[in-house]
Amino acid sequence: MAERIYILGFDYSSYLKNFNSYKYINIESPLKKINSLSSSKTEIIYVTTEKTNKDKTYSRYNYAKNELGRKLQNVYSNRLKVAQYPTIVDALRSPMMHCSFLQGSFIKLAIFLKLVKTISYCDVKKTIIFDQFSDPSFKLIKGSFLNLPRTSFIDRLMRLLLG
Repeated sequence: MAERIYILGFDYSSYLKNFNSYKYINIESPLKKINSLSSSKTEIIYVTTEKTNKDKTYSRYNYAKNELGRKLQNVYSNRLKVAQYPTIVDALRSPMMHCSFLQGSFIKLAIFLKLVKTISYCDVKKTIIFDQFSDPSFKLIKGSFLNLPRTSFIDRLMRLLLG
C-alpha cells in the first residue's frame, strides 16, 4: 500500500486573528507540513467540507478550506484525492463539530428544517475504508469582508445565509 497523508481539520481559534495570520495558520502552515512529510510517492487525501458552487464567499472557513484545496491541487495534482462531506452527524443526528451549546442548537434546528445537508459518521468511515475519493476540482472563489475578524458563530451564520 502506498504512503498516505490525510489532511483534515481547521484551527477554530484563528477566527479572531488578523487575516494574514488566519491564512498562514489554515493554508500556508499545513502546506509546509505536508511538503516536509511527503515524498514523490505519497498520496495526499484532503478531507473537507462539501464545496459551494458560488464564486464568492463571506465565510473565512469556506475561503480557507477552498484555498487550501486549490493550493494542494496545484502542487500535488497527480497525487491528490478529495473526500468532501456535508455536516457530519452521529447516530442521534447531532452535529459532530466544534461549537458551543448555542451554536449546536442552531445547527440542530437547521438540520431539522433541512437547511443543512448531513452525512452519518458511519457513512464517512465507509467512504474512507473503501477509498471512495474524487479528483480535485477547486476553483478560485472571491472572499468578501474576510479581513474582519469574527467569531465562529458569526462565520457559520454568514456561511449559511450568504455563502
